[in-house]
Amino acid sequence: MSWKFWKTSQTSAIKWPTDAYGSVRFLLGMFLSHNVPPFSQWRTPEVTFSPDIEVTAEISARGYQLAIWFWMFSAKYDAIASRMARDAFCLFADEADPSMGTMIESLLSLQDRVNQAYQDTPREERSLSRDGETTELPLEFFMATGFLLQTSDSPYFGIVGDDMNGDDITLAECLSHAAQQAIAIFTPMQQALVAFDPRTFPKWKWSAHPGAFERHLQRRHDNPLFSERRRVVDADDVYEARVKDARALKAIRDDVAELAEVFLGQTELPMDWHPFLNGIRVRLDTLETRRLVQGGESASLGEALAELRKHVLDIWRVALGNSPEQLEVLNRAETNQHRQREALYGTVWMRHLLSEGTLLPADEVVPALLSEDSVEIAKAVAVMTAEPGLHDALANCRAGALALVRDARASGHALPGIDEKLRILESN
Repeated sequence: MSWKFWKTSQTSAIKWPTDAYGSVRFLLGMFLSHNVPPFSQWRTPEVTFSPDIEVTAEISARGYQLAIWFWMFSAKYDAIASRMARDAFCLFADEADPSMGTMIESLLSLQDRVNQAYQDTPREERSLSRDGETTELPLEFFMATGFLLQTSDSPYFGIVGDDMNGDDITLAECLSHAAQQAIAIFTPMQQALVAFDPRTFPKWKWSAHPGAFERHLQRRHDNPLFSERRRVVDADDVYEARVKDARALKAIRDDVAELAEVFLGQTELPMDWHPFLNGIRVRLDTLETRRLVQGGESASLGEALAELRKHVLDIWRVALGNSPEQLEVLNRAETNQHRQREALYGTVWMRHLLSEGTLLPADEVVPALLSEDSVEIAKAVAVMTAEPGLHDALANCRAGALALVRDARASGHALPGIDEKLRILESN
């Protein structure tokens, strides 16, 4: 790839890629070249760092410029598209250096956390007051502090409360300069993009915490237990699944917010408070089940549900007064509900099996089960054995598994670990 065009300051003359895949590859070429803007312009000439800070400062500034590209990409398209582009960038970086992709991902993740914390912090808490004037500290200051404290090469790594000798201020100024250089170049670069087409991406990373739709794609991908057509999964399928997962989680969040508004909007309990509170609890049960089924990045949603449930139960206990018998009934009901949910929804496969909808097509229930590891299969068998209503499902899984494995082996497919899984499935 030729970089002769950088001899001119007219970035408008550059023929930027018009597709996202090409733009990501182009971005990597810019990043890997030490003499190409904006990554070569990460500081002004007058800024100097001591030798023990120099490497950290350069990595931080160049990493900040890289993060800006993906934040701009997210604003242009969406967070899911940006995540896919970012994963592709890291995979391409690994091709150049097997350790580079992991390093870049760690750097970008750090910046995501700092940026999110900055956005979540009230303005007055990220401001300084002096001589009656209030100055809001920029994002770059918090980024600089984060880099210096959390980058392993930094002399301040893991140290909290120490004076940074002005290195945090200098690095913040450096980051601000780097951001200006990045935005000036990345703006026309991203304006040239026509559309985001995930089908152009030959590689992707699976999510660390996949939602239900993406999880089933993982099972199907190149898996001989599924039909030949269903084994084929591409980046477009992954993108579509992630969009569905995001929509499903948003719907649950919206329903939780609506329920909280209904409950917290009550200034006093109605006369028939018991059916009112019980109705709230039933809705909370349903929402928690939906959350478990959907999976994905839903831990904070679970915390919100638990907090609302605690509030409901506190009010319920007050309404019961000092009746030990009634309090015992309530506590026992809560314990039983928790145990039942923990048993029935203790594995991802069980959650998908019991879900309402089409998470698991009927002809893929058994292939999906055999795609889980032996521990998960053992848990599922234990639940189906203990629940009379699931005995038929267990029998169908056993019969279907034997036929499925027989056919797969007859087609010449190797199935590592399958005999152990069949043994567990047949056990009582």
